[in-house]
Amino acid sequence: MIYLIENLKKSQNLIAEVCVEESKCHIDSSEAINKIRGYIYDMPSLYNVTNLKAYIDMKIGKISITKYRSIIGLD
Repeated sequence: MIYLIENLKKSQNLIAEVCVEESKCHIDSSEAINKIRGYIYDMPSLYNVTNLKAYIDMKIGKISITKYRSIIGLD
């Protein structure tokens, strides 16, 4: 759980930094949107409980990466 919380906090901080950069006109809006989209994509997914359980199990070594990929439908 600490891993997930830290990743969510990291993503939120990165998104906040992009918003500040855009508001100060250091980057344009379309670049900010692309960066934010990437950060959201990298966030751990919390909407699918089965996938989340499998993700946690994989991170703590309870299941292999191959098993995790099969659970989330990548293999």
